[in-house]
Amino acid sequence: MIAKTPAAAHALRRLLLLLSLLAIPAAVRADAPRPAVKGGEAYRTAFQAIVDNKLDAARDALTKIEDPAERKAIAAWLDFVRCRFEPAAAAVKDALAANPRQPLALLLHARMSAAPEDAFAAAQSAVAEDPDNPVILWWSGEFCPPKQQPLREKWLEHLVEIGGPPDVPRGLDLARELLDSLRKLAGRETDRVVKGTRGELPIALRAGMGPAVSVALDDGRALQLTFDTGASALMLPKPTLSTLPHEVIGKATAYTVTGRTSVDRVLVDSFSVGALQYKSLMAVGSPHNALLGMSLFKHHTLVIDFANKRIVAHADRAEFEKEWAEQIRAAEAVDFVLLRNSILVPITVACGEKQTTGAILLDTGSGVTALSTRFAAAWNAEAAVPYDPGAARNIVGAAGRGQTQVGSMPNATISIGKWSLPSPRMPVIDLSATRNANGIDVSAILGIGEMSRRQFLIIDSPQRKLYIGPPQGR
Repeated sequence: MIAKTPAAAHALRRLLLLLSLLAIPAAVRADAPRPAVKGGEAYRTAFQAIVDNKLDAARDALTKIEDPAERKAIAAWLDFVRCRFEPAAAAVKDALAANPRQPLALLLHARMSAAPEDAFAAAQSAVAEDPDNPVILWWSGEFCPPKQQPLREKWLEHLVEIGGPPDVPRGLDLARELLDSLRKLAGRETDRVVKGTRGELPIALRAGMGPAVSVALDDGRALQLTFDTGASALMLPKPTLSTLPHEVIGKATAYTVTGRTSVDRVLVDSFSVGALQYKSLMAVGSPHNALLGMSLFKHHTLVIDFANKRIVAHADRAEFEKEWAEQIRAAEAVDFVLLRNSILVPITVACGEKQTTGAILLDTGSGVTALSTRFAAAWNAEAAVPYDPGAARNIVGAAGRGQTQVGSMPNATISIGKWSLPSPRMPVIDLSATRNANGIDVSAILGIGEMSRRQFLIIDSPQRKLYIGPPQGR
């Protein structure tokens, strides 16, 4: 069980707070626009049902879709939103074989592609085929490279005209905020590494919470942050930001289960991670929190070396492969999907003799490993696995005090490849707020406690590979 010790309680609060970087409440506003979807009537019905998170209705409509490409595309989306990436990828392949121009299949191909050029080409084709579909306009924009930001602005302008993304709460406001920020950037390239190819920082493991790292600021001061792979961005406290050369380029809204708070979207002139120096780095201003998130490492290979208590970021591929060749040979490699800087790894979950699949979010900022309430409840309904929904617990988030649901699943085991994480009472936490950040239901969250039992983890973002080192002490 969790939240019965100060450290565990802090871990739960930390978990919920860190969702503020990627999480949006699950309830979609009643006045959300209806997507102008191209396709047959049953396809449009299924599409809208998934937007409304009515998956049973979508499955019913799926059986009535006659066009094979449309049918496979909806089947792929149903698997995708439940983090069943392998069957989703197979269905996308079948859909594009039946119709290479099917827009939803093209979008899903982009979201699961490891090659940036391929993802952009697929997203661009998806918009060309269904230009008034706000869902496709919203999610396709993330694949525009820096030189194509004017195209992304054009898509956002049209998205604002037609009412914003319907599958995202406050979608119109979010689209306007992002459009305003892009206009202020005026085509400037961000997150550039201008010096160094390898950045190394020591980490200090802390009970029940994310590891601490210290970075040197340009003026020689040290700034302590929490190293957090579950955070999609670099978050800097406003008192620190006030002393750094930076530019406020817009507003963003950070959400937790306890409410919402407005934060600044900023462009930091210079920031270093060890010997890696970045220019024009995108970040988020926070009243108090300092988080070293994954936006800095989305194009790098990141080694979390627990045995030597350090992280090492490599911007040079050949240098990485030479330095870590021995560790790579000793590790198990598993594929992952990278969505908006969130690392989602396919998992198998077992309870007794019953098994199902999903995906787990790697989150070094969380002290706990847990299943999501949505995942546990759905599996309970489908297969009658034992599940105690628990009760609401008081928590403290970035926007104040509130409550969230905390339950458990007895004798459950999460497996990532050959790595098994058994628990006599697996914690179950309400993670529904993550759905609209990435358009999927995260099945589980992997905290630092379990990760640190391995000698190392290597997050190879360019190749979408996670290398799992041997257990500590072996």
